[in-house]
Amino acid sequence: MRAILVGAGGMGQAVLERLGDHWSVTAIDVDAGRLEAIASQRVVDTIHGDGSSRVTLSRAGLADADAVVVALRDDAVALEVCRLAGEATVPRIAAMVVSPTRLPDFTRLGATPVSPDRLAARQVELILEPRRVASAAFAEGRAEAIEFRLAPDSTLAGRALSELGLHGWLLVAVLREGELIVPHGGTRLAAGDRVTVVGPASDHAAMVRVFTEGEARFPLAYGRRAGVVLKAGEDAVVSEARTFARLTAAEALTVIHPNRARLDPAAAAHLDEQIEALGAAGSGIEFAEARGEQVGVADLETLREREHLGCLVVRRPRGVRASLALLRRLARTGIPALLSAGTTRYERIVIPARSSQGAWEAACVALDLASHNDMEIEAVGASTPRFLVTDDDEPLVRSALMRLRDEGSVRGVEVAGRIVRENPVRLFRDIAVADLLVLSYGTETGNLLRPSFTAAVAADRAGSMLVVPRDPGHQ
Repeated sequence: MRAILVGAGGMGQAVLERLGDHWSVTAIDVDAGRLEAIASQRVVDTIHGDGSSRVTLSRAGLADADAVVVALRDDAVALEVCRLAGEATVPRIAAMVVSPTRLPDFTRLGATPVSPDRLAARQVELILEPRRVASAAFAEGRAEAIEFRLAPDSTLAGRALSELGLHGWLLVAVLREGELIVPHGGTRLAAGDRVTVVGPASDHAAMVRVFTEGEARFPLAYGRRAGVVLKAGEDAVVSEARTFARLTAAEALTVIHPNRARLDPAAAAHLDEQIEALGAAGSGIEFAEARGEQVGVADLETLREREHLGCLVVRRPRGVRASLALLRRLARTGIPALLSAGTTRYERIVIPARSSQGAWEAACVALDLASHNDMEIEAVGASTPRFLVTDDDEPLVRSALMRLRDEGSVRGVEVAGRIVRENPVRLFRDIAVADLLVLSYGTETGNLLRPSFTAAVAADRAGSMLVVPRDPGHQ
């Protein structure tokens, strides 16, 4: 993520000291000596010039900046920088304010005003680092208390304090669903907890790393195994299922096959050959038998519980009718599914930048896969053409994109983003075949004339796509 720091003096250096490594920073100052000093503190790009100049800010990459931090001692100049950043629709603008009477002026420009020096640096940190809820220094700056929010993929979720080995740090409070818990050695942490940690200020970076790092979780929230249906002529689907399962935290791939007793001798012999070949192909493959000569939805519902299935791999549908029918069957199982096109390698993962809860749930799965497989991820926002609407939805799309980039940053994933004014179904249907598209689905799939967004995309998409069920409360 990219930040422009205007002002390389004490305030600017304090801000830079606290920003995470995922921020790429360009510093601007009229004093070459200050730029030299800040460059010795950390790897940054520097520009010698006036930060209130449109030309200078353009050289610094204002058009693509995710944040602008103004650390100047002149409120008039700082206001001009904020005005230019606001015109460029920079998502986050933070500014040091010398005179408290000028605070409303900065607020009107969409900036977050902070002051002074170290206090400002701490507040900017919390504006730009989404999993750190609060931070405070004490003991003459030698100790620090930081409040973190544990993410769903946190390595600490489900573990007792006695198991953590906090290296001289103290976890002094847990806020869970509005209830304050004073923890002890047997207290187990949970995703969503707000935890307060106290430790030496010199351990700041280490504390942040421990309490914000994550681990592969998908599809464990749904089940421990991935499943694929073995059907004649769908060898490519099974091959993709093996590839996909290796990208997840699934402990095994369960191959679901017809009931041998219901098949004629030739078909049963062929099935045994397929099973033998798959068994010899490598470890991590298990087998489950359906009740009939075909695997039906009832089998999947039963096997989901018995085999602890957390994800299914099925052949992608062709046409709206098949897409609707498949999503309705999947809704009965309530688990994610990879609609397979037979791909064995994904170039990157693509997700929509949308403000809905369903899109967020799907994006979290995509970020999980990307962060633990070193994959590229792109968030695409489809904004309605202006001539079709009276209220422009682009600000909502930008906000959704920023939220995704925030979450990506703490998972170590660079989320590339773009906003396109185009029909969303056409836009996502035409995503490159080699890309894995991740969307959400719900119980409301629409009909042949007005299919849901996911059903419409799945009907004509040539490549593979992962569909993640929405929480029933967020349909």
